[in-house]
Amino acid sequence: MSRRIVLFLLIFLLGVTVIGRTIKVGIYENKPLVFVENGVAKGVYIDILQEIARKENWELSFVRGNWIECLDKLRNGDIDILVAIAHTPEREAIYDFNKEAVFTNWGQIYCRKGFSPESVIDLEGKMIAGVSGDIYYQHFYELLKNFNISADLVTVEEYHEVLSLLDLGEVDAGVISRLYAQLNASNYRVKETGIIFSPVVLKFAFTKHKHRDLIITIDKYLKEFKEDPESVYYESLDRWLNIDVVESTFVIPQWLVVALIVSSIFITIFAGTAFLLQKRVDLKTRELRERNMELEELSKKLKKSEEKFRQLIQSMDDVVFVLDVNKRFVEFYGEWFEKYGLDPEKLVGKKPSAVLDKINGESIEKAAEVALESGSATVEWIVKRDDDNKDNKKDEGSKIYLGVSLSALRNGNGKVVGIVGVARDITEKVKNNEKMRYLSFHDVLTGLYNRAFFEEELKRLDSHRQLPISLIMIDINCLKLTNDIFGHLEGDRVIKEVAQALRSSCRKEDIIARWGGDEFVILLPKTPFEEVKEVGERIRRTCRIKIVDDIELNVSQGIATKEKFSQDMMDVLREAEMRMYEEKVALDVQIKKALLRYFREKIAQGQGAVSSVECLEKMKEIAERFGYAVGLDNAEMNKLLLLVEYHDIGIVALKNHSEKGLNYEKHPEVGYKIALNFPEIAPIAEYILYHHERWDGQGYPKKLRGNEIPLLSRLVSILDFYAKEKCKDGEPKQSDERIILELGKRAGSEFDPDLVKLFTKLLLL
Repeated sequence: MSRRIVLFLLIFLLGVTVIGRTIKVGIYENKPLVFVENGVAKGVYIDILQEIARKENWELSFVRGNWIECLDKLRNGDIDILVAIAHTPEREAIYDFNKEAVFTNWGQIYCRKGFSPESVIDLEGKMIAGVSGDIYYQHFYELLKNFNISADLVTVEEYHEVLSLLDLGEVDAGVISRLYAQLNASNYRVKETGIIFSPVVLKFAFTKHKHRDLIITIDKYLKEFKEDPESVYYESLDRWLNIDVVESTFVIPQWLVVALIVSSIFITIFAGTAFLLQKRVDLKTRELRERNMELEELSKKLKKSEEKFRQLIQSMDDVVFVLDVNKRFVEFYGEWFEKYGLDPEKLVGKKPSAVLDKINGESIEKAAEVALESGSATVEWIVKRDDDNKDNKKDEGSKIYLGVSLSALRNGNGKVVGIVGVARDITEKVKNNEKMRYLSFHDVLTGLYNRAFFEEELKRLDSHRQLPISLIMIDINCLKLTNDIFGHLEGDRVIKEVAQALRSSCRKEDIIARWGGDEFVILLPKTPFEEVKEVGERIRRTCRIKIVDDIELNVSQGIATKEKFSQDMMDVLREAEMRMYEEKVALDVQIKKALLRYFREKIAQGQGAVSSVECLEKMKEIAERFGYAVGLDNAEMNKLLLLVEYHDIGIVALKNHSEKGLNYEKHPEVGYKIALNFPEIAPIAEYILYHHERWDGQGYPKKLRGNEIPLLSRLVSILDFYAKEKCKDGEPKQSDERIILELGKRAGSEFDPDLVKLFTKLLLL
């Protein structure tokens, strides 16, 4: 019997091993990274996952959907892994990501035939298509807002739909992944533009807090694959991203053979007719003498035409100049002196390097050499608004950027006799491109570097010669609470002041970045731990931002140092982050206590329903009698008394908002959000939210009806009405009899009729 049991267990265990683990993988159309062909999942990410699954004995189950569906399924846990997803701070709050990057990508604008935008500014008023939930589409939307550009946005579910709309001419431009476009755009009648933005790192994403083991396993194999040139990683990249070059034997085209035969025949005929042509020369000579007078007349007309042409060129915004074969200035056309501060008389007969600054002069001469050899060239010429055009250190605003096109100038025999150059003012285009490059690596609000740039710099500086490398993680304490209480404009002010304080506390070579909403990170190369602690203390002293009365917001910080090259830089970052959060717990409590005292004082001063401390105490006394009459136990009674004191906390916050024209009907929602941040009053947050609901369902914010409204909210709504009528500041106070009469009118519509009857009895006692 015992042998049979042992045998059964062995068979069971072997069965478990063979069956393996089933992993649900979300896939969508993003060729070549992931796509479905003839019902089979393919692509770079699929190849990598299948190899890992083979080694780990996993069973992969592919779940197909569009991008938004895949994101929802990952969030809800319907799938375990989503492939080819850009890593951002916002997404990291929703999903887990592996550490090893698979690919780097960026967004690019493609346009329909007949439309050629040179920058994002050219998209004003155009129809632009993008994929719902796509990171590049979201970033491009923010880019349009930052430039105050108005455009009609069309949202679709897949990249191929964007290309189809462009192909049909139904939209003007489309936001597409650079990689997807490179491999698929040729199948559509679309054009590539030079507008690129938002470089991101593509990784695997996982349902939050559920698959730590999968993350570790995938990172382990990815690291091994990257270190092995023969691995599936490089095989897949070569398979899906490279174009094979097929060698072929050179064959003389049939048309060339025919052309050679025809040419031979033509030469034979030409030789036969040479004699006849010689005889005609004499006849033509006589005719030319007769036409000589006509040519002289045409010469006069030509001179007049040339003068008109010169006047036309002079009136153009573009500047035209001519160089000889020795690259010396010969002629100029255009308003040089007035517009660009360049005097032609100083330039004629001289090389660019002799009369312009060294950089521009040498650049134009090198481009001219290329034009002489190949026929054409382009170069950028930076002109200064000064007489001698020599000073390169003047104000950036004085620069004019000229895009110069150079073309070889040939005589009637085809011999190159010089170079003609056309210079066009591209200053605005250059500045717009510079602004776009700046925005791709900087945070718009603070001007600090953004997270994407910081992560790249972290990798670049992670070397032996930069040791020791220190990190400081910084978090603004209670910033969310500040936004709830004083408005997002005040929150933005705090963020910008902290950013400025960080700049003043750090060295030029230190890299400061905005890590997330209220978090910053500083990278300090060649900085030991003791030295970075001094920087931290300097930051602590400067980052004290006053928000109201004597209450100041400060920052929490965590410091960590990489002293050995063998240490993982991401582990050092996590250590700094952990220390920051440990400090934040204590500092948040201090600020919250100060803010709660502030609210208590403002309420007592009359910013809520009551107008004085005495009135508040009176209200608590009536509330206690009302609560006992209803039958509240001690715990509920304590909540009611707290609710009497803090139910209008949202009004206090709205009065301190820096935004104008706020709707005071929002104060229950504002008060609810604020209460959740304070442990002392968090238990009454729900009752604050519903204390302006009406018995007939016409209240706000949720339009609850009857007994759907919590009992304590119904009680305080009656007490609130009584307080406003009884404790009016500077106005005649109503008698209990008048208040009872008014409550009776509103019973069954605004107030719970049974509670009104009970409250009326209390007032009559």
